[in-house]
Amino acid sequence: ADGTHYLMDNCESYGGLISWSALERRLGRDAGPRYLAAAERLRQAIMSRLYDPATHRFHWAESDGVVHAASWDTYYPDALAQLFPVLYGVVPAGGEPAGSLWREFAARYDPRGGGEMSPSERTIIELTRERVIQ
Repeated sequence: ADGTHYLMDNCESYGGLISWSALERRLGRDAGPRYLAAAERLRQAIMSRLYDPATHRFHWAESDGVVHAASWDTYYPDALAQLFPVLYGVVPAGGEPAGSLWREFAARYDPRGGGEMSPSERTIIELTRERVIQ
């Protein structure tokens, strides 16, 4: 589909589909597999359209076939967006590229260093840290 596809939005949608599928299964409904299949299609689209294996990071957006490559020097949306695939499970937290994404982000933007950021940004960072460091 045409338009702009944002990494953060698509990762949130993926997480929502996974959660909804789990809820459907828990409630004994048969729609769970349908949502799980939709989540997998979305994960594959994120990986094929927004992940750059040459740089080992994600583009923060793709708009009508033009990718918006992320720069570690730009905190938002570029660098912060790198945490979303890890946080929402698009990539496994215990492997790569999650580990390298986290290490690069933490080296530049560790909130424990006293940098300014919103409470929601701190939460995103801390939850991602917990997933990767486990």
